[in-house]
This record gives sequence, structure tokens and C-alpha cells, in this order.
Amino acid sequence: PGTVMRAVNHFLKRHAPDACIAACVRVDPARFHARFSATGRPYHYRMHVSPEAPDIFERGRVWHVAANNGTGIISEGGGGGGGGDG
Repeated sequence: PGTVMRAVNHFLKRHAPDACIAACVRVDPARFHARFSATGRPYHYRMHVSPEAPDIFERGRVWHVAANNGTGIISEGGGGGGGGDG
């Protein structure tokens, strides 16, 4: 755990100077199950709204919406054709 903590803090020092990890804990594998012990699961959706395709680092990580601007998509309630409830 100490090695992970130092590595993450080194990363945070460059990207989020106000954040740091103060402690790490070990999890008892006999009492923890990734699926059944979870208390929640966050979802993050990223959209790239532009007529141009996303750059090479974003491809496969964003939903590309080839629109002139994002206002039309927002005003339509998200029903711009990507599946889902909109």
C-alpha cells in the first residue's frame, strides 16, 4: 500500500497540488467481494461535440456528436440519436 500511495501522491503533486493521499488500507479478501460489497458505481459520460473527429487520444473514450454546436443537441433533450431514453 505504501508504494501505491507514494506513486499516486507523486502524480497528484503535478496534476492536483492541493490533493494527496494520507493513508492506505488493506482489504481482507475473505470479507470483501468486488460485486457484493460495492456501495455504488459512478458513471462518467463524455461527449465530443464538433464537426471534426476527436483527436487520437480521445478516440474510443468519448461519444462523438458531429454537430456544428452543442446548443441544438441540448435543446432537443438529448435525442440526437445515440440510443438511450432521449
